[in-house]
Amino acid sequence: MGEFQIMGFNYAMAGFESPKDFTMAMSLGEAEHIKAFLKFAKGNKTLLRGLRTRNFEMIAEGHNGAAWRSINPEYASNIRRYYHEYAADN
Repeated sequence: MGEFQIMGFNYAMAGFESPKDFTMAMSLGEAEHIKAFLKFAKGNKTLLRGLRTRNFEMIAEGHNGAAWRSINPEYASNIRRYYHEYAADN
């Protein structure tokens, strides 16, 4: 759910007491999405390390699990592309 597509079963890792609290916060807007993602990333060592080092394959694994390649083999390269697109704009 939200900008970062955090699965509802990760509600606690994203900093919420219940799935309902998570859903309610996501309905409030982008700021809540960002806060939830940051809490989710802090609790996910692979994702956090990937974000800090700009290791896009590690980000893909941390966000979607070890089997991410079988689900979406382009996921890491898409993250890399969007990162560089955004970085070039700023």
